[in-house]
Amino acid sequence: MISIKDQLALVRDYIELEKMRFEERLQLEIKLDKTLETFKIPTLSIQLLVENAIKHGIDSKIEGGIVSITIKKEGGFISIKVINPGKFSLKKSHKWLVVQNLNKILRIQYNNNASFKLVAPNKDLVEAKILIPFTTNENI
Repeated sequence: MISIKDQLALVRDYIELEKMRFEERLQLEIKLDKTLETFKIPTLSIQLLVENAIKHGIDSKIEGGIVSITIKKEGGFISIKVINPGKFSLKKSHKWLVVQNLNKILRIQYNNNASFKLVAPNKDLVEAKILIPFTTNENI
């Protein structure tokens, strides 16, 4: 488990490395409820979503695009959304392996109270969303 603040620092470092390859084609946008910075979540869960967003979204677009991360409270949950340009496809089995693995980690870590979804809010965007129960107990 690692704090959201520390995970986002890792993501920013990763994006800086990827910008060497993508240059202006890759942009990162982060919207974070600052009260959630110290909340601990499974290690690399945000970075995994960002890596997928780049590999299956930005990389396939000549013009590149923005990877947008939004982290906020949503009811009794912390919502972590990663949105990127791209086409949603059920045919990309490696994407579904990531979904299955992340679902398994979340199910075990949060006793089936967390969830992960991969959807297309429109034909040109893909959204990965994690919902984690909000609790002050860091020893989950």
